[in-house]
Amino acid sequence: DLTKAFEAAGGRYDIPPRVVVSYLGFGAESYVGQINFTEAEVRSYYDMNPARFPKPATTAGAPAIPAVPDPNADFNAVRPQVETALRLERARALAAKAASDFAVGIYNAQAMSNAASLEAYLARQKLTPKALPPFTQEAPPAELGGSPEVAEQAFSLNATKLVSDAINTPNG
Repeated sequence: DLTKAFEAAGGRYDIPPRVVVSYLGFGAESYVGQINFTEAEVRSYYDMNPARFPKPATTAGAPAIPAVPDPNADFNAVRPQVETALRLERARALAAKAASDFAVGIYNAQAMSNAASLEAYLARQKLTPKALPPFTQEAPPAELGGSPEVAEQAFSLNATKLVSDAINTPNG
């Protein structure tokens, strides 16, 4: 009877495959201090993305004082936010490059042939992978931004493919 009920349920009790992987994080916060830019770069970034930086609301109840039009007023009002966004964008780019370079280093060192050689390579680099809880392809790990690309790469790993390419996440 139990078998008949299970078969009649039409997959309602099926559990999707899950994968367990570890990752090395190259977070943008590690690269923020390396970012420098000029006044012109900040202004150019703002000019290319003005909708991302809405002008702050004026204080409620304050009388409207007609002022001489200042083309830089909107930019000056949001400049700290523009600098932060530009710094984070560039830090993410540096993190992505570092992750890509590291993946190439693993390949060049031929450390992908088996788990023992990969672990030895990571130990020489003084890096410890972080384990993710098991996840399905339809529900990627929130720790890495819930990216479908993360799930796709994780589910492509196997005994002969131990390492994925570098994957961009919201944090690097």
